[in-house]
Amino acid sequence: MTPQRELVMETLAANPGHHATADEVWQVVQARYTAINRSTVYRILELLTRHGLVTQSRLGSSVVHYELAHDHAHHHLVCVRCRRVVQLPAADVSTLRKRIFERHGFRLGAGDLTLEGLCVDCAAADGGRRV
Repeated sequence: MTPQRELVMETLAANPGHHATADEVWQVVQARYTAINRSTVYRILELLTRHGLVTQSRLGSSVVHYELAHDHAHHHLVCVRCRRVVQLPAADVSTLRKRIFERHGFRLGAGDLTLEGLCVDCAAADGGRRV
């Protein structure tokens, strides 16, 4: 584990539950280790992802977000209005996985599932109307 990799891991660990972009990680790491460049941080994030130490999510956009891998697998609910991200336990998706297999014979992989809609606050402000 190189000092640069440790800094990336420390940066992700400093904000548990936060899904950081590569640029956000680079900015924090670069403030502590000015010699590191952006492409090095991107390569480190890819390496850590390949080794299962970091997970990637898109969260309803083309931008990749990173977080430390952990034992409690989860998916994401993203509010289309305020962009709040809510973690959805993998167990909440298990019925959907079974139904997809039963109806279509398709086995879902371990990838991240992101569902978009309105969070409770935005839905209340919207008068409860559907998205």
